[in-house]
Amino acid sequence: MPYTGFLILSVAILLALQVYKSKLLRIVLWTAYFCVIFLAIGFKYNGFFAVYPMLAFGVYLVLQDLKLNRLGIKPIYTTIGILLLALSVDALCVVANNVITYSMFDAKKSHSSLMVMYNDLSNIECSSGSEVIPDEYFIADDRRGIMCNQFFINYRNYEPLMVPNWSGANNPAIFDYNMDGVDEVQFEKVRDTWLHVVLSNLDDYAVYRAKFLSTIVFTQWWWTPLSINNPSNIEVKLSNLIVEERRTLGTFNALLLILGNLLVLVYCLWYKKSRLALMIILSSILQLVSLYLVLGVPAARFFLWDYIAVFLALALANLKFNSQNNKEPIKSIGLVNKTKGKKFK
Repeated sequence: MPYTGFLILSVAILLALQVYKSKLLRIVLWTAYFCVIFLAIGFKYNGFFAVYPMLAFGVYLVLQDLKLNRLGIKPIYTTIGILLLALSVDALCVVANNVITYSMFDAKKSHSSLMVMYNDLSNIECSSGSEVIPDEYFIADDRRGIMCNQFFINYRNYEPLMVPNWSGANNPAIFDYNMDGVDEVQFEKVRDTWLHVVLSNLDDYAVYRAKFLSTIVFTQWWWTPLSINNPSNIEVKLSNLIVEERRTLGTFNALLLILGNLLVLVYCLWYKKSRLALMIILSSILQLVSLYLVLGVPAARFFLWDYIAVFLALALANLKFNSQNNKEPIKSIGLVNKTKGKKFK
């Protein structure tokens, strides 16, 4: 929620910058804008991807404020410069977040990305048939034998990899993962193993991550818990009833996420009514694509910005409002197009 809220605030500030022309107020707004972007990146891994179009647009507007467009630089070089500068600011925000969090506040790292790496390693071993995970990573010697159980692993449920879930003995923990007990040495060791295994099995990794993301887009929530030894368990029966409704909702979710984003993108590109609307939908698409890499657990909440961005971009693509100073429709970011969609103003 805070992450999505910061992205919405960044849009609100960009809109305010089109209305208020006071230099002092604009400095305040620009300061707030980059603070909000900084916080969004700090809250989630994929914030790095989601804020990039917004940063590029912000850099473009800052250069407009500074009148640098009068230097006579070719548009192609200006565009490349803006994209590179935005990428530099994006990366700088990531570094600054780490410095502030772990150096200034001396926060303890949770190493939550270990969850993703463990599950990647498991799925690569199960799909390749080769033992790629060192024995020392398992809680006990007998864990490797149960790891590839189809109800237990694959791309459907991360939870059993760390702790026993409600199914009890049927789904015991496989790997030793304790957010409070993972030190830097252990994390780097698993990361090095993960990198080596992924690079050696790129096909298996690419297919698995695609299946995982596809499953989450079309189902959104935890997969139905299953019990092999006790199929009459009342909890299992209830879960089997619920899963059908999940699939129905998942179909609607996929249509909204995929078709919604693509249709609004085409609308913004074809009619060219608003650069800001285009940046918002590009932000949504980049976040959705980034989940291929960074998604750690299958939960609907990770798509919140994508839902909001579809409707927000569509609304802004057709928004008309007046400047505080001259009461004329704003043209600087294409919020109004009097030529009925021929080109950006």
